Amino acid sequence: MYTRLSRYLLVGVIAAASLACTKTGAPAEPLARPASAPEHMDLDALLMQAAQEPPLVVYNNSGVVTDEAASFAARYGVKATGIKANTPEMIEKVSREVEAGNVTTSILQIEDGPGIAGLLQPQGYVVNWLPDTLAPSIRPEWQDPLVLVWHSLLFSYNTEVYPNGCPIKNIWELTDPRWRGKVAYQDPLSKPTFISWFAQLTMNNADELAAAYQAYAGQPLQTQEQNASWEFVKRLAANRPILFASDEDASAATGAPGQTDPPLSILSSGKFRNVQDKGYALGVCTGLQPWVGLAYPKYIVLVQNAPSPNAARLFMNYVLTEGADPELADGGIMSNSQIPPSANDPGGLVDWSSQLMFQSSAQNLQMWQMRQTMEDFWRINRQ
Repeated sequence: MYTRLSRYLLVGVIAAASLACTKTGAPAEPLARPASAPEHMDLDALLMQAAQEPPLVVYNNSGVVTDEAASFAARYGVKATGIKANTPEMIEKVSREVEAGNVTTSILQIEDGPGIAGLLQPQGYVVNWLPDTLAPSIRPEWQDPLVLVWHSLLFSYNTEVYPNGCPIKNIWELTDPRWRGKVAYQDPLSKPTFISWFAQLTMNNADELAAAYQAYAGQPLQTQEQNASWEFVKRLAANRPILFASDEDASAATGAPGQTDPPLSILSSGKFRNVQDKGYALGVCTGLQPWVGLAYPKYIVLVQNAPSPNAARLFMNYVLTEGADPELADGGIMSNSQIPPSANDPGGLVDWSSQLMFQSSAQNLQMWQMRQTMEDFWRINRQ
């Protein structure tokens, strides 16, 4: 019997294989799909029709979805439930529901752009929706699939144990024996954001990693891999990382007070709320070369045959405008340029957007086509 995760991976492998190969088996160019056009939005009509629909159900990678649903319900008088789930759970649920013709979920707020471009949209599990009122305020490359907000994965440390700042200055140090078994993060095989990050590193950022290695080691990198990025991923996997099922666990491993030798971690920016909520001693490795972390998009898409399509559109417009605060609470940057960035930068990091590597939403399909290869590479090299 397949588990939810194994079925998701199997579907992904099949879809990726069909997209990635031509009849001769050679890699194919990314398939072009016409972008969906903005749709005229009549707010009053949406509200009137939403009132006649079943309660709205929204899934999100973050627990902020409960606050979003509550504030939306209070604003419009439309019942809504927000449910936190990881990416494989969301894809598994929606694919099963759409295939069975028994859809209960209306919206996904999901961090897996490659999964949207390579699986959810081609299989007809989700559709894109963008109101014409917002189109001028969102960059064209962020419109399909529609980016809701940018969050980040940040290299982090325990400020109680290291009061003078982060103990590393270069990300290659994470592959050093000094930090063997002492770097914590969510298992990349359950958080596709990591696999997409690794894939994009190999496509776009090998020169930057090669330069960072020379600064770290004092000599050029020698590798039998395709480039410096593949070598970095290989060494990172081989250095016995502490892998957790959630960012929350990694946050506790690094930031819980009273420790003497905590690991470093790679954490979602949202976990820095634990500094205030739980008294954790978490800081960002500011000044780390070549990047302090990864900025990645969270998308918002409408589920095919959603039971509450008008309430869903109303909600999507709401969280992209006046209801944006929950997603901004941890330093997010909204795709809607009319919403200013949060002043609450995670971990005291100033102007984090200029110090991060940004994931390219334009390369979602290429990252999807690389997913199985990168997952296998990770598995082989993890020790």
